[in-house]
Amino acid sequence: MGTDVFMILTGLVADLTTGPARFVYYTVSVVAFGVIQAMIWGLLRRIADAHGADLSRVYGRVAGLMTVLWILYPTFWMLGPSGIGAISQAASTMGFIFTPIVSKVVWSIVDLHSLRALGERERRSEEAAWRGA
Repeated sequence: MGTDVFMILTGLVADLTTGPARFVYYTVSVVAFGVIQAMIWGLLRRIADAHGADLSRVYGRVAGLMTVLWILYPTFWMLGPSGIGAISQAASTMGFIFTPIVSKVVWSIVDLHSLRALGERERRSEEAAWRGA
């Protein structure tokens, strides 16, 4: 969590800073993002893997979706006026408005559906084992 706060704050400082220093702060923020991704795809992935193939598949799906959606944040920053100016302020702002909405809603739906399906499979498996015993 501390790395996430650090990433957000350095991103904010990058946006508020002028000149070449803003790209230094942006880079530091992206490195923090990389640390978070390493945790998601390293330690947390190993924990999910240790709990069986079904949970591992669900984890891989939701972690992959989250990674793709989170990559949009630094992409909009870099492409927008704060970065290289390849897209307009309006496009950048729309990206920052819709990315959290889409990422939270879509990710939550996929996560909840996947976990409910996993729970249902486990319940049916337990019932079948109980009937067979």
